[in-house]
Amino acid sequence: MNVIRSDPFILISGDVVANINLQKAIAYHKKKRQEDSSNIMTLTLRKVQKTTGTKPLSEDLVIGMNKKTSQIVLFDDNISKSKVQIPIPLLKGNELSFTTEYLDCNVDICSPELILQFSDNFDYRDIRRDFIHNEVTNFALGKHIYGYVLENEYAARVQDPRSYHAISRDIVTRWVYPLVPDVQLLQSDTTYVQSKRHVYKEQGVKVSRSANIIEEVVIGRSSVIGDESTVTRSTIGRNVRVGNHVTIRESHIWNNVTIEDNVFISEAIICDGAVIKSGAVIPRGSIISFGVVVEAATQLKDYTRMTKVRDARNTVNEVCARELTAWVPHIRRRKKVLHQSSGKPTRPCLTVTARTTTMTTLMKTTTTPSTLPVPCV
Repeated sequence: MNVIRSDPFILISGDVVANINLQKAIAYHKKKRQEDSSNIMTLTLRKVQKTTGTKPLSEDLVIGMNKKTSQIVLFDDNISKSKVQIPIPLLKGNELSFTTEYLDCNVDICSPELILQFSDNFDYRDIRRDFIHNEVTNFALGKHIYGYVLENEYAARVQDPRSYHAISRDIVTRWVYPLVPDVQLLQSDTTYVQSKRHVYKEQGVKVSRSANIIEEVVIGRSSVIGDESTVTRSTIGRNVRVGNHVTIRESHIWNNVTIEDNVFISEAIICDGAVIKSGAVIPRGSIISFGVVVEAATQLKDYTRMTKVRDARNTVNEVCARELTAWVPHIRRRKKVLHQSSGKPTRPCLTVTARTTTMTTLMKTTTTPSTLPVPCV
């Protein structure tokens, strides 16, 4: 409490990429604070499509919000649950909306009282899944939390390779301006120049005349692209050597990587110093770690990652591979409309669908879309 003295203060994850005007967000929090002295926290939210890459597959966030005040009354991010429960008293006299279209940006405007709440609830392990989830449902005695929905601004958190790729593409396509490659905000030694179709090249890049650089490509300093090679929707770091007849799509090649002739790379990450020898196939979801050498004509399976590790049974480094199960796409579990069939609840509850449901006073209208499509990595 003695360390944080500003009122309000900003709580933000270190892996957030954003171009938010924080002054507007702080002013919004102060306004809500004047209207409601129980307001201790304002969450920044952004509307996104259900299958967007910036929304992790491990999240199934359902947010309920008062349409008039923007107070959050439901915050459920437990993907293992098949349904959500809404206390019936909450619906009386309130116009509420329930949706899964919001992305939690992990940028929070907080009042100092929040620290005291953390001290009182020291057994909570996660701020969102424990503290916020329980606090918003305790609408009678708990502190209040409000939502601030971004408009024409960007914020997202890099949580896995899928979101890493999606946010990288948003940067390249200038949705996060001024955080773009050709603006020297993060590194002062960059010399990127943008050309058509969102292609960026630094000084010293050599691209063969027969190479095909299609769209949304970033190529770092002193990198070389060989004859009849194709690159699309990918980032290539500095001092990268790409041979002839190479295909790179939807991938990220870091610094000092060597890619020999006739290599195929799709939706993968190749880390610093890796060597991909002739004829190798690096398929969807693969991660090749620092300094790994993929031998010629090797065909990896989807969602494979390779890294140099020291085996406790041996004194030499070995290259190990295993399936990256966290990347396997799946259909998010739909939450069905089910009424409580057994047992008496502690208070009246109504169980509703969690799929973009619009609920007005006393549930006069309810709309639910069809089954979600399979998200792509």
